[in-house]
Amino acid sequence: MVDGVVVKQEERLQEQNKLASFEEAVLPHLDAAYNMARWLMRNDANAEDVVQEAYLRAFKFFPGSWPSCGIPATRGCSITARPN
Repeated sequence: MVDGVVVKQEERLQEQNKLASFEEAVLPHLDAAYNMARWLMRNDANAEDVVQEAYLRAFKFFPGSWPSCGIPATRGCSITARPN
């Protein structure tokens, strides 16, 4: 039982470290990603949705997919969705 608790604590620490690293790497680009999405989508709500989805996808695959995850949009990656 003690080993299980230790493993869960280690997993929690790894997740916290991943979150801290993600925030440090990605959050500085949030405004640029939103601005690019707003320009492409021409709608605030759609831009927010696109950026949120991109950031969730980026976090899911972080750090392995960085920077090919779609963020930051202004640094060679692209947001592919665009309304008609």
